[in-house]
Amino acid sequence: MSASRPKRLAVLIDGENISPRAADEIFAAAATRGVAKVRRVFGDWQRSAVGGWRDAALKWAVETIHQSSQSRGDGAADVGMAIAAMDLLYSGRVDGFCLASGDGDFTPLAQRLRTAGLPVYGFGPPQAAAPFRLACTEFVPLTALSGAHARSAKLKTPSAALPPLDAAAVELLVNAVATTAGPEGWASLSVLGQRLRRDMVGYRAQKLGASSLAKALRRAGLFEVQTNLGSGRARLVAPHLAEVVEPTAQDPQPAETSPASVHAAAL
Repeated sequence: MSASRPKRLAVLIDGENISPRAADEIFAAAATRGVAKVRRVFGDWQRSAVGGWRDAALKWAVETIHQSSQSRGDGAADVGMAIAAMDLLYSGRVDGFCLASGDGDFTPLAQRLRTAGLPVYGFGPPQAAAPFRLACTEFVPLTALSGAHARSAKLKTPSAALPPLDAAAVELLVNAVATTAGPEGWASLSVLGQRLRRDMVGYRAQKLGASSLAKALRRAGLFEVQTNLGSGRARLVAPHLAEVVEPTAQDPQPAETSPASVHAAAL
């Protein structure tokens, strides 16, 4: 694979074990690791528990693969997903895999793909089966599937809170930061603004769903943002590490804080 070409990734989603509310986080995280050339979600679309993926699949241009279940819990989607992964492996069309599931049954598949020399990025709930987490090259806990995170958001987020950023806006921000970042991963907000004005006709921060670029970056949940250092700067971080506060003059190092604190600071 050419060093200058980003990894071509296959994003395969176990629709019977991963909630569609995690779709934005999955594809934003995948975008930091490569380009999602193949996007598929597997499940029995006649079951209401899986049907919620239809809207998310349309939003993210994901191919829906129907797997008929003969009985509840028979793992039909798991088998279909494994077959698809092996077909893609032998086709040579992709350079890595993103497996979205919390099911330990995918452990052998992750091991097999890694044995073939390809990276395997696992996406799932923080409490995903340990063997599956360890079998992946990297496992990314999805905050949208964290019970504690969901309860905290329900209790602490104001009812008038803004909805998540549009998927296209998140992808635009991820690409802009990734391509303008310096050696340590930081991108100047002023340079980011220039890049966005170049890539987005009629660019204004309001078009991203926030009153400022810094607030849009914070709302995306994938960036560490500092705004008291000249023009400000931002860098990509893993989704579960994105909850940070701005440094002060007395404390120049960013510190971790709660989701509620980040939300309050972003509004």
